[in-house]
Amino acid sequence: MTVARIALAGLAVLAACGSGSNGGSTDAGYVASVGTDDAKDAACLTCHTDVAKDWAHLSSHRLLLGCTGCHAVQAGTPGKGHASVPACTSCHSQTTHQSLACTACHQQHGSANAFLFREQLALPNGGTATVHLTAPEGATPDGLAHDGKGACEVCHDSTTHYDSAGTGTPHETGWCIDCHSHTDGFAPPAPQ
Repeated sequence: MTVARIALAGLAVLAACGSGSNGGSTDAGYVASVGTDDAKDAACLTCHTDVAKDWAHLSSHRLLLGCTGCHAVQAGTPGKGHASVPACTSCHSQTTHQSLACTACHQQHGSANAFLFREQLALPNGGTATVHLTAPEGATPDGLAHDGKGACEVCHDSTTHYDSAGTGTPHETGWCIDCHSHTDGFAPPAPQ
């Protein structure tokens, strides 16, 4: 996967996402005193080192928003509860799959995978699975479906196509989302 392909995938996501904010305020104490948005983000990332690691990836919310674009400052000094933790639905309207939380599949701050997709998914059986998804493609080594390691396959052990064992029967090889839309919770399309 080339950097250019990752960047192209990131641009596609940005175009699809648009922009939005939960009305986060940047005027409280320590954040307002820092100055530029980059400086404000740097102040946040001084303590939130886990987020700093996620933001280093090309697939990251930092491409659209700084910290206060999502997190409204609620206290003048850092500490527990100093900033809001918004629901994904503050900006996004897609339906989740099987009533899962958005963060079951997506790492909200950033990921090495495209579309903020988690690199490790918790499985229904209690285990975990590594996911590799670096291109907006269907059945390819970098896409949604490949040898039981694709984004959707890792959890699906009883589907006809693209199952977690990598033994499902062949199916369409294009961009899965064309038929199994996020908006519809990835449900199979109605027969025509």
